[in-house]
Amino acid sequence: MTEAEHASRRRPILGPQAGTIVCAALASLGVLAVVPWTVAPGLTFGDSGDLLSAAETLGLAHAPGYPLWCMTAHLAMRLLPLSHEGAANMLSALSLSVAGLLAFLAFQRLARAPVLALVGAWALCLTPAVWSQAVIAEVYTFDLALVMLEIWLLIRAYDRVASGEALRSRDALLLGLAFGAGASHRPSHGLHLIALPLTLRGLERGRWRSARLVALFVLGWLMGLSVWLYLPIRSGLWPSLSGQAGYVWWAPIRTLDAFIGTIAGRQYQGVFYGARLPLWGTVLRFDLGYLARELSPAAWLSAAIGLLGLRRAGRRAWPMVLVGATTLALFWNYTVYDQELFFIPFYAGVCGLAVLGMAEVRARWGPRACAAWVLVMLAWAAARAPGTFRACDRSGDRLADAYVAEVESSMRMPRAQLVFLASDRAGDHRILPLVYGRTSRGLLTRVWWHPGRDAATWDEFIRAMGVPEDAASGLRAAPPAERDRAALWLMADYPPAFVAGTRWGDVQGLFSAYRGWFTPVLTHRPEREGTPPVDYGLAWAQQCLPFAAEDRTVRIMAFVPALEWANEMETRGEPAGAAMLLEEAARVDPRNPELLAQLGAVLARSGRADEGLGRLTEAQDACDDLVSYLHVRRELASALIAAGRREEAAAVFGELLEMRTAASVRRAIEQSRASDLSTSDTP
Repeated sequence: MTEAEHASRRRPILGPQAGTIVCAALASLGVLAVVPWTVAPGLTFGDSGDLLSAAETLGLAHAPGYPLWCMTAHLAMRLLPLSHEGAANMLSALSLSVAGLLAFLAFQRLARAPVLALVGAWALCLTPAVWSQAVIAEVYTFDLALVMLEIWLLIRAYDRVASGEALRSRDALLLGLAFGAGASHRPSHGLHLIALPLTLRGLERGRWRSARLVALFVLGWLMGLSVWLYLPIRSGLWPSLSGQAGYVWWAPIRTLDAFIGTIAGRQYQGVFYGARLPLWGTVLRFDLGYLARELSPAAWLSAAIGLLGLRRAGRRAWPMVLVGATTLALFWNYTVYDQELFFIPFYAGVCGLAVLGMAEVRARWGPRACAAWVLVMLAWAAARAPGTFRACDRSGDRLADAYVAEVESSMRMPRAQLVFLASDRAGDHRILPLVYGRTSRGLLTRVWWHPGRDAATWDEFIRAMGVPEDAASGLRAAPPAERDRAALWLMADYPPAFVAGTRWGDVQGLFSAYRGWFTPVLTHRPEREGTPPVDYGLAWAQQCLPFAAEDRTVRIMAFVPALEWANEMETRGEPAGAAMLLEEAARVDPRNPELLAQLGAVLARSGRADEGLGRLTEAQDACDDLVSYLHVRRELASALIAAGRREEAAAVFGELLEMRTAASVRRAIEQSRASDLSTSDTP
């Protein structure tokens, strides 16, 4: 056999370029082969109702407004042969497919190995937190696609300049446009600009820092940022669309200060609180729990090995590392119940390091060792895949639609006002599906969330309730601490209006007639109408169970009727009945911290302090996020006082006050501590 024949036999079936193209296609199509089967068919709980409303009407979503997503989702609603809800849900899956392709392109430039880049892209896209956001109308996979676009374009620019060529004009313009578009979707992308000079520093300046290239980059960046102009245009400056807003709280943007405040998320200051130094250990414990659940030990070990390969990869690895580092620095102490979602760009950085780790194994120990390690990672991923599929599968989830229909039929007043004064964690999950019901069905005149939160919304609420001007002036002067109480009196005096999510024991002279999800506010004690809705509450929980086991938003919503009916029973002087109902609910979901905490609190307040403390300990052990943990600790402090353990209670209250929190929440904790401790001193 000739040497030419031997060479032809050794030649791979696919050339390097063809292999890269095939792996790039698999990175995207592999996602499309799996994820769309799990996409929700319609409305879901969480922020989806607000985002759908904004996309359908080209209105405003919650801060920072997400204008780029709203316009893209509006286009998807017009082009995809699905319902508007289904089209927006599918957009999330398609965005993840694009993110998978861009992740492959970025990782391929890091490792120069298509198969390793493909494994890294799949590891990122099929992470439980990422996959869970690809099946509903949400912004996270869209955000991930923008993050990976920035990283890929910056690494590509580095490679071009490092090879001795000058950066092309179109590349500078495109790079600026990508970074500007990212910042117009989520302002935290502005920090990603740090990666640009740090990555290209050390290369010949004339090839990337000429006046023309800098001007083109700035032009592209400003073009991307111009998307923010959508906010004042669509919020009422030209023309008025403020009536489309579900929350007046973030609707009107008529001044520069309001514009900047919306982009900066000023409305959330003090809501997404964090811990001071003494509680950092507790915060980090929950952070590490989130991170350990999302990526396999094999991926984390590969990422650790990848740290050794950073020197070999050079500055082309810096964009990925810096994006991951800035994400972690921003959100590690960001206390929201779905904090793991804010870590998604960090997971991208970890998966990039894992790709470098596999390449480092190949460089140090040879191709066979690398192939064996890749097989270990794939085997681990295959073992996790069925569980992740079940956890993220929302293809049969029609619970939010059922909830909206239930509220609509129970209210029997299609143009009523609905006001949420929520003290529980169900707040947004209850409100936002109804916001979309209002947008798509004309279900309600307005949906409000704590209308006394700021002066502008409070003024709008007073007008919407139809209060005469002579009475309105006095109400407008009400201090913030008194506005919720005043809102309840307004709902009693100017129906039809309903309220949800509040306790009634401290509202002198007002009564409720609970209907399962909401209640009218009455000035007289209502007659009981038939059987209390206990059976309904437990039946709804059973209906939610297939999804509640894995999805935290559904789990929260599953027990709202039972929790609020227990509140109502306790207020009416029936703590034994409330405890019995909560015991029944806890048998349905024995690891639900919200249920166990309320059960423990009811038992403690009814003189069964030791039993209550036992239930609260169970609730604390069941917490898998910091928000649940803090809620349980607050109830635990009150129960400890009921048990006569004042020193321990004071220590728990002190721990809670180490959180950076909204002034209203801090006041409530301080008042609770003061009243409970003073009550315990009374003979």
